[in-house]
Amino acid sequence: MRLVVKAVIAVAAIALVGALAYAMLVRDWRTGRSELVARHALGVNVSASLISYNGLQEEMKAKYGDRAQVHFQYPPGRTWVELDGNIIYDHTQQKKISDVVGLFSVGPRGASDAAAFPFRIALEQDRRPDRSLAQQLRNRFGKAGYPERLLAFSDSDWSIDRCVPLPRGLGLGLPGAWLLRGKGTACMVSWKGLQPATMLVSVSQAEGDPWLRPFTKWLCRRITEAALAKADPGGRDGPTYAACVLADRPQRSGAQETLVAHAFSVGLYHTLTRLD
Repeated sequence: MRLVVKAVIAVAAIALVGALAYAMLVRDWRTGRSELVARHALGVNVSASLISYNGLQEEMKAKYGDRAQVHFQYPPGRTWVELDGNIIYDHTQQKKISDVVGLFSVGPRGASDAAAFPFRIALEQDRRPDRSLAQQLRNRFGKAGYPERLLAFSDSDWSIDRCVPLPRGLGLGLPGAWLLRGKGTACMVSWKGLQPATMLVSVSQAEGDPWLRPFTKWLCRRITEAALAKADPGGRDGPTYAACVLADRPQRSGAQETLVAHAFSVGLYHTLTRLD
């Protein structure tokens, strides 16, 4: 009888631990909910490296002279070598994310207008941020069904300011560096419309397909907290909102398969409430 009772207690304990883990890591129940609503439209731009192509050209020329022809095709990033009409090397690179372009629109539910936060941010932002995106976003997302009223702004209505690199492991420390091998950038975007506001937008990548996606709510909150700590160390002059764009399936095609996004209202000392 005692063994049965102990077994029941053990099963109940395991079920409780599982329920708590699900609530924390999947549902992220600790984060409050805001009454505001965030919409987003995202696109991903990919690139391919020419390093291997250039190296092969030099190697093949040194070995075979004009007998070898080195070819490169993009997309998909394929490099191949023909020697006397026969293919002796054929390799297609894995997709590399160059940057993410898009916008977040934040406002009350059912409102006719919203604050807009456009951006184009690279995983490693080593150039000046783009400050002219309004027409590009209308061309890219208006035709795809994003509400026209949320795209009806000009480049004088917004600006993108300083950018900071995300910390190693995307704010998860050594476990994050080991499990995710992530990198990313966060930039401050300012809306200058009727109700001025700012949003810290982070774009990051984590190598975790296929197991990672159920945990992205929790991960995005942690990444956002790390981005806020880096961009606003004191926690007193932070942005109005924050958004996390995470490439959790970087080798897949298209933004919907590659990216997840979550947005938050930011309170004093970086207190976060999730936007619907």
